[in-house]
Amino acid sequence: MRTKKWLLPCGVLAVIAIVTAAIVVLRGGPDSTPAGDDVAAAVGQYLRTWSDGDDRQAGALTDDPRGAGAALAASRSGLGAAAVTATLQGVSGDSARVRVKWTLGQGRVWTYDNVLTVVAGDGAPRVHFTPAAIHPELGEGDRLAVRAAATGVALVDRDGKPLLRWGAGGPEAVEPSLAPLILPGLGRLLADGGTAWAVSRVDRQGRE
Repeated sequence: MRTKKWLLPCGVLAVIAIVTAAIVVLRGGPDSTPAGDDVAAAVGQYLRTWSDGDDRQAGALTDDPRGAGAALAASRSGLGAAAVTATLQGVSGDSARVRVKWTLGQGRVWTYDNVLTVVAGDGAPRVHFTPAAIHPELGEGDRLAVRAAATGVALVDRDGKPLLRWGAGGPEAVEPSLAPLILPGLGRLLADGGTAWAVSRVDRQGRE
């Protein structure tokens, strides 16, 4: 009789387990891969928050809140950015194509495309964060920084002879004796033209 008493409860438990398993399969379970609208919503919210200048809150929308917030802030500071505008371009599976536009001041604008991946998170999908989420060429510990163009001729005379070249601090005279004559006007004109700059990748040791 004791054996019979356990038959019905065990059968009920088995049915419940099967139904529960079916619900998990149908609904996707906690570790299922986000796709489609979920990816668009997660990436869209992240990009809007980042573009609004709230690096900490943007980081909170990723799977590495502290690391992401710090890395986003470091890149914004290193670039001396006046603004960043990031927009969603399209979704494919668990990935999203995005376009990032940095406004760096003095007429400097830097634009590039990137791909972000979305993963399942606690309660909602999250943007998977690595340094490459900021720029595809960034690795662990890297950050972005603006540098003046280090080499190259900036200005030549009518015969093609170099007069100014790009130095670490901007235009400089090839012949130092001519500096007082040409730098005040032409040097300032070139610098204001926004051409004497480049974006560099800097590692944790400060090497480019």
